[in-house]
Amino acid sequence: KKERIICLFSECDNKLDKIIDNVDLIVINDKKYNVGLILSFKEEYSLFNLLRRYSGFIVSSRKLKQKKIPNIEKISRYTKSVKERISALENTSSQNCFLYPSGMAAIFTSILSILSPEKPNFIALGSLYVDTIRILEKWVGKYNLNNPIFITKDIIANLEKYINNKTAGIILEIPSNPLIQIIDIEKVVNLAHEYGCKVIVDSTIASPYNIKPFDYNVDIIVHSTTKFLSGENNHIGGIILTNNENIKKKIDEFNKILKLDMFISEIKILNNNLKNFEKRMEIINSNSNKIAHFLANHKAIKHVYYPSLENNPNYLLMKKYLKGGSGLISFTFKNSTYETAEKFYNNLTPPILKGPSLGSESTLLSPYVVMAHYDDSKENLKKLGLDFYLMRISVGIEPSDQIINSLEQGLNAIH
Repeated sequence: KKERIICLFSECDNKLDKIIDNVDLIVINDKKYNVGLILSFKEEYSLFNLLRRYSGFIVSSRKLKQKKIPNIEKISRYTKSVKERISALENTSSQNCFLYPSGMAAIFTSILSILSPEKPNFIALGSLYVDTIRILEKWVGKYNLNNPIFITKDIIANLEKYINNKTAGIILEIPSNPLIQIIDIEKVVNLAHEYGCKVIVDSTIASPYNIKPFDYNVDIIVHSTTKFLSGENNHIGGIILTNNENIKKKIDEFNKILKLDMFISEIKILNNNLKNFEKRMEIINSNSNKIAHFLANHKAIKHVYYPSLENNPNYLLMKKYLKGGSGLISFTFKNSTYETAEKFYNNLTPPILKGPSLGSESTLLSPYVVMAHYDDSKENLKKLGLDFYLMRISVGIEPSDQIINSLEQGLNAIH
């Protein structure tokens, strides 16, 4: 049985709600004792967050008081700057922005903010990022969440079939990761709002440079700021944006309890990296289009997933919604085997870097399904439409001919 700890504030005469307003209560799982507990007064919370993140140490409020407290005014200035920059990119107010320590923290909070006992159902559209799928699967039976419905084919027709008055929300990516699908947002929003259902759009891959989801009346926009918004491989964070006052109140309530704040150091880095955002995206859009066409014309390639290709089933939707195709491309081999994938991967050269993540100004390539869906069954991969040896490339700002030369070297090794 897990131990339960009761805290008594013997020196406080205030009411309980006032005590809670002045103190951060942080519960940390501990393998030895099952539960550990920390009290950290709010003025010291930012420092505590840094210590917890980088050291893993558990420290008391008394010891924290002996440390140098960060300049709160400076922290607020960076936070304000980041919110103003991103909200301007998304055509909304900085009051509608909420910063988080990761993209998945933002996804998790956005889902929680729209669930209710009256509306426990959730629908996921397209080939979502694996951890978004895991969140929806993990929290079934908790936070008023019923079994989510995953729709990957005939999306609008199946959405019409499954949506009802108990559907709290619909989540989709634009475009999706890793199959780079584009879903007709207008149709989804119109249908959802008929049933009082909210729409969450994860616009991480498109980025605000290529689409403004609020133009299509979506309820929540989510970004992993780690990716294209930052673009430097030196930041981790996430953001929620919403114009809906009720959702904002719900998010505020969760934030008071969960304390999922973006770390100070990450806010400063993001603030600096945003300065070059639009120039980076202009180059990435151009490079990606050239690379996608090169891959589509290579004899060793079976399929290229990128919306600006004229034969792509999402081409017309891309023209309708996106300024450019952004920087993520996936592709499969005609001879899809371990040996083919290994030989291709091992013959890649700089500027392509081998590694996970995406959205950096450096080109990154990974065997995405091998890394993200390694424990999925063949049946589930088939259901998701994923080739086990699919490669995903996040295109950077290097000269496009250099990136193509590296890909050609890898492909020539297998063809």
